Parts: sequence; structure tokens; C-alpha cells
Amino acid sequence: MKLSTFQRSLKYSALEPEERAKDERAQSRNPEIKNKWKIPMISLTVLLAVLVGFFLGRISMRVQNARDLLEPAGDHVETWVYNRTFSDPPSHQTESAWRSIFPKGRGFIHHRSLAPNISGIAVFHELHCLNGIRLAYYAASTEKQEKSEVGSSSISGNAHSGHDDPAHIRHCFDYLRHALMCAADTNLEPVDWKYGGVTGWGFDRTCRSYDAVVAYAEQWRTHSEADIS
Repeated sequence: MKLSTFQRSLKYSALEPEERAKDERAQSRNPEIKNKWKIPMISLTVLLAVLVGFFLGRISMRVQNARDLLEPAGDHVETWVYNRTFSDPPSHQTESAWRSIFPKGRGFIHHRSLAPNISGIAVFHELHCLNGIRLAYYAASTEKQEKSEVGSSSISGNAHSGHDDPAHIRHCFDYLRHALMCAADTNLEPVDWKYGGVTGWGFDRTCRSYDAVVAYAEQWRTHSEADIS
């Protein structure tokens, strides 16, 4: 690359005697000025560094906390698909399907360290309640149930039993409310604009492995009954 005449004329040159004297006098005063401002400048720099570090730390903590909150528990990725077998009226097919998702022992376990006293794994209690609500809903909506209630000559404590017992269903409503809030599922569900809302179906979500929980429950079960009740 060719240099211009001006660029070629640039060079370092020594100071003239008069200029050198002025420069020496200025330098003799500089230490006093520098010393005067050194401590305040250092203090200010340290203060700024502390403040910047503090605020960056707070921002980082907020981001990390939000990330931790929105990362669902578990490492099992699955896609939910609507399965009417679990929501249809009681039939041989629906009852067989519900029984198939329960472990032997119905979720009651005894483990030397984790459950020295016989305990139930919560997810199976939650599913038991949900199934009870399903059965009670269909029982209440059938003509047989309506006739039974109208035809009763007196109110008896035995008018309801099992899954459709009102006290049992009331328990299940609030128990499931607590269970949902405790699990606090933070999977993000995309809006399905075709239906104008969130269906919950058709996208990957992170869950605990239900099969692994069933296997654990069966390994430490207290008995071998497989009934869902």
C-alpha cells in the first residue's frame, strides 16, 4: 500500500529546550495531583464494581430462579393424547383401563428407610380420587340414580356407598386441588388457536416416569391386591 506525502512525513521528534522545560515543570506538579485523587478514584472504582456485581448477581438469581421454577420435575418426555377410555361411562373396557394403570398393592409400600411405617404413594391416591369422581359423575347422571333418589322414602346413611358417597367425593375434590397445587406442573402448554384455548394435547412435556413409580410401588408393596378402590 502506497503512503501519502503527509503520512510519510510523520515522525517522532525530540522536544525543543523551551518545551522540555515546560513539560518538566508540569510533570513535577503531576505527582501531587495524582496522589490527591488516587484514593478517591480507587474508592469510587471499588464501589462501582461492588454495585455492578450486586445488581448483576440479583438479575442472575432472578433468571436462575425463574428457570428453576419453570423446569418441570423429572426427565421423561412424553406427548399427551386424549384417551376417551379413561373418561367414558363405566364399562368393562373403561374399568379394565383404569385397573391397568395401578400397581399390585394399590400403591401401599413398606420400605425400611423411606417408609418404615406403611405408607401410600400420593399419585395413586390422586388417581383413585379422580376415578371416584368419574364414577360418581356417571352414577349421578343416569336415570337409575335419579329414580333411586326420588324413590327413597327416607334419607339413610347407606343411600350412597363406595365411589359415589358424597363425603368421599367432597374429600376427593379438595384432595385433588391440593395435589395439583403441590405438584405445580410447570410444563408450558401452547395455545391451540383452532379451538381458541389450551387443550393440553399434542406437544412434548417433561414428566416423572410413571412406569418407574409403578415398578417402585410394586417392588416395595405391602400386599398383592390390584383393585383400584
